[in-house]
Amino acid sequence: MGQIVTAMNTLTEYLESREKTPVVLVFVNTPYLPVFDIWYALYMINSAPDLIVIALDKTAYENLTQRGICCFFAGSDEFNNFLSLKIYDKHEVSVLSKLWLLRATAIRMILDTGADVLHTDCDAFWLGDVYRLFRETPADMTFSIAFSHPREVAQQWGFILCMGLFMIRNSENTRKFFSDFADRLESTPSPSDQAVLNEFLYTENTRWKRYRIRNHKTYLQKYDITIHVFGDHLVSRKRTHHGLYAYHPFLEGDIDKKVADSLGGIRKILGKCNYDIPP
Repeated sequence: MGQIVTAMNTLTEYLESREKTPVVLVFVNTPYLPVFDIWYALYMINSAPDLIVIALDKTAYENLTQRGICCFFAGSDEFNNFLSLKIYDKHEVSVLSKLWLLRATAIRMILDTGADVLHTDCDAFWLGDVYRLFRETPADMTFSIAFSHPREVAQQWGFILCMGLFMIRNSENTRKFFSDFADRLESTPSPSDQAVLNEFLYTENTRWKRYRIRNHKTYLQKYDITIHVFGDHLVSRKRTHHGLYAYHPFLEGDIDKKVADSLGGIRKILGKCNYDIPP
């Protein structure tokens, strides 16, 4: 854990030294580097704020820093070459719960220094100007959409908030909300921070209103914040179609299969567009 503490301290120093402009935050380890390469190529095509990558093992850190990518090493032995197979055995639950707490800590640190944060999984591929889409949405917090987990909440709402792509505008109120969520995550170890977030909102008796056909929005009076959720016509986990801003496939299997599925889905969407993505 010493390396993680050091990385967080270094990240704090970096954040305090820069202007309080928005940040794009990504986590990656060595198995996901081929997936990150696809994401990064698409990120570079689109206009977006400064990128911060949290590397979860030394190999990933060295690879990214050699390429001039702003990167902080927050590795531990448990994160080395870790690849979730979504079987959620005891080991996987332990590693994932620590990873989500690390992610929440990094996001809270960015918010505490006064910057907005756009978090994206490296397999949430940007096919359009994702930052503009989020920036121009009049909400304090904006999330992509999913439909499966936690199942109990999905059955009640008809959807759930996806933690793979979301933006938080910095304010005293959003910092308070996220701090309460992070505290809840720390006190309730879980293999899914997404489940903790949605269950947290559900216990707050959140009520949603549909707008523009597939999008959803709510107002949390307790925190005085608005939350919007984009429909899957804008950010999709399953469907591949023109007009998507981001494609975030549900990837299973080993890393070779994940990369193949990622490339196959993206090329199907892009068609004849000359996007320079890795072969």
